[in-house]
Amino acid sequence: MNKRLAKIRAQRHKLLEEIEMQRSEISIHVQQIEQPLALLDTAISAARFLYRHPAWVAGSISTLLFLRHKGYWGFAQVGGQLLFRYRLPIILMIRKIFSRARTPPGKLSHD
Repeated sequence: MNKRLAKIRAQRHKLLEEIEMQRSEISIHVQQIEQPLALLDTAISAARFLYRHPAWVAGSISTLLFLRHKGYWGFAQVGGQLLFRYRLPIILMIRKIFSRARTPPGKLSHD
């Protein structure tokens, strides 16, 4: 019985050493692909953001095209003209946004 237990313990020790060696080999392989997988994860996150927020994408592209065409000064002039022309709707929209932000949870604001 003792010889059998000794043999089982020796076999167990051998298997544990083999497992440790395999773990170290796997960790080496994982370290080699860790950076490419992190880059892929970032790319997937960016693609999901672009898919979920098409208005941000369209606004960004149109802003870049406008800046390329008119420059910063033209952008500031057009922004000032829009603010002058539509100041009342802009002010009302800002008030509405901030009044919703201050509404306690569970209560609806009456527009």
